[in-house]
Amino acid sequence: MNSNPDHSYDPKSRLEGIYYTARHTELHVLDLLLEEVVGIKRTGYFLEIGAYDGEKNSKTCHLADLGWEGVYVEPIAEFAAKCANRHQNNQVIIEQVAIGTHNHTGIIYKDGLASTLQKEQKDFQEAVTSLHDQLNFHFREENVSIWSWDTLYKKHLQDRSFDLFVIDVEGSEMDVLQQIDFSAFRPTIIICEIFRQQWDFVSEQMIAAGKQVEQTLRTQGYYPWLIDAHNTAFVADRPTTTLLNQGTPIELLHHI
Repeated sequence: MNSNPDHSYDPKSRLEGIYYTARHTELHVLDLLLEEVVGIKRTGYFLEIGAYDGEKNSKTCHLADLGWEGVYVEPIAEFAAKCANRHQNNQVIIEQVAIGTHNHTGIIYKDGLASTLQKEQKDFQEAVTSLHDQLNFHFREENVSIWSWDTLYKKHLQDRSFDLFVIDVEGSEMDVLQQIDFSAFRPTIIICEIFRQQWDFVSEQMIAAGKQVEQTLRTQGYYPWLIDAHNTAFVADRPTTTLLNQGTPIELLHHI
C-alpha cells in the first residue's frame, strides 16, 4: 500500500478509473464498488468520522480531490490541522471534535492512527506492546471536544443525501451508530473498521464489538459487500449481480 499521493495524476482529467482508490486505502477494489453502487460522477457527498490527516488510509481524499463535498471529523488538533492543510483547495468542512453520546470535553488517548477514546482498548494495546517487539503503542492523553451525533447532524448533515459514510473511531463505533436515525440519514455506502481476525494488537473484545457493529447495520437494512481483515463496506440495497462478484460479499482477507 502506498499512502502518498501521486501528484502527476489528475483525477478530474478523465472518467475512466475516476475514483482511483487503491493508492489511498487498504480496500483495493473500493473504486469498483463506488462505480457500481453510486455511479461515475464528479460530485457527491461524504462524511468521514476519524479522518486523521485526511490522506493516510483515507477512503475519501480522492473524492474530495475530484470535487465531492464532504465533512471530516477529527478531534486531535495536530491531525485536524494536517487534514485542513491537505484539503485547503477542496470543498470540505473539518470539525475538530470527536463523536460521543453527549456534548462534553473528554480525554482521547493519542497515538497516531490508533488514537482512541476507549481506555480499555488503550490499556490492551499498551500491554501487548510490552510482549511483542514489533508493536509500538505509546499513548498520550489529550483533552478534546466531543459532540453528540445530533449536534453534528443538525449542523452539517440534515437536508443532504450522502453517498458515503466512513467511520473509523477505534472502538467507539457503537457510541456513534446507536444514535443515528437511519430513516433520516441513510448513506448509500457505509465503511466501518471491523476486525475479523485476532492479531497481536486485536483483542477478543474488539472482534466482538465488530460483530455488534455488523449486526446493527444489518438490522438497519445494510449488507456487507466488501470485506477485508479490518474494514467492511456495507451497501444500503443489496445488489444481485455485481462487477465484483455474483451476489455474495467479496472478501479480501488474503490481501492483508
